[in-house]
Amino acid sequence: MSHSHPNNQNFLIIGDSHIKHIPTHMFTNHFHIVTRSISGLRWLNPRNPQLCVYHLVTQSDLSSFIDTISNILFIVGTNSVRNLPAPQVITELHYLLNYLYTRYPHLNSYNKIMIAKTFQCLKPSYAFPNVDLLQHNITLYNDMLVPLSHQYHFMPIAYMSNLKLEFN
Repeated sequence: MSHSHPNNQNFLIIGDSHIKHIPTHMFTNHFHIVTRSISGLRWLNPRNPQLCVYHLVTQSDLSSFIDTISNILFIVGTNSVRNLPAPQVITELHYLLNYLYTRYPHLNSYNKIMIAKTFQCLKPSYAFPNVDLLQHNITLYNDMLVPLSHQYHFMPIAYMSNLKLEFN
């Protein structure tokens, strides 16, 4: 996975289907950007580890690549908050962040990890059978990300309808 120029910083983006149209490898004068998009991705997923961020950062080919990255952006959460109460999703995120900071201490600096707030979703689920309940859970999760970001020194990123990533 290491195709970068020696002077480039490696940047990793992990996301669900919201990022499926972003190329898997991008090169700029300063960055080598690797993206991994997996439809249905959740922070933790005991029923299907292949759809789990924790599995990606501990067991996959990405785990060794993370040793070389300068920053990581997670665009994940919709699938988690559609199926679990926001406080439980935040607990999963605590677990993941503790692992990341222990295993990859170079990410422990302020804003080395970025987490996008969850996109609004109009697709009810068994856990949240109507749009109002689902929207409330998403809003609660996004609100809970802010104090968590202060505790773990990551950057929460607000959703923008025309998400444009620029790396110069």
